[in-house]
Amino acid sequence: MMRLEDLTKGASVKGILTNQLVTVIDVKWFGSDAVELTYKDANGRPGNDLLYRYREETLEIVSSERPWSFNADGFLLRLVSEAS
Repeated sequence: MMRLEDLTKGASVKGILTNQLVTVIDVKWFGSDAVELTYKDANGRPGNDLLYRYREETLEIVSSERPWSFNADGFLLRLVSEAS
């Protein structure tokens, strides 16, 4: 289960808008049980919502990892590709 503390800048969140992911722009805390969430939707439109602890069960952080990535040594890749 997600907690309000998991809402960080750049996170993709499901459950704020119906059938749409939003990207967190900013989170401002009000005490320990509420946050003001500033976000942008899939079309880039900004929005604002006040979230309380009871909403945690309806929210989900969605992994924004790429299906593939390149994290190898670039020098070695160049060396191998030029040797072929």
